[in-house]
Amino acid sequence: YAYSNKIKFNKNGRVFIDVEATKSHLSLSFLDSGVPYNPLENIDPDINKPAEEREVGGLGIFMVKQIMDLMEYQNRNGINILTMRKNLN
Repeated sequence: YAYSNKIKFNKNGRVFIDVEATKSHLSLSFLDSGVPYNPLENIDPDINKPAEEREVGGLGIFMVKQIMDLMEYQNRNGINILTMRKNLN
């Protein structure tokens, strides 16, 4: 989405993935210079509704938020940074 063809600028771009693994945790950070977007601001889907009554989208972000121990987003100097961390204890 950061470099969508629907956007008049930044149609092409790079995404950098930083991985940190220790005995205690796994951390993934995704960095791009595309359109600022904080996926953590999305309203969680109502998973109690039947699938045919739910709006399309948002389930992937919801599942990741449930699995990870920490998720944070920041936009620093025009760079989107989404960090996810899973504790391994």
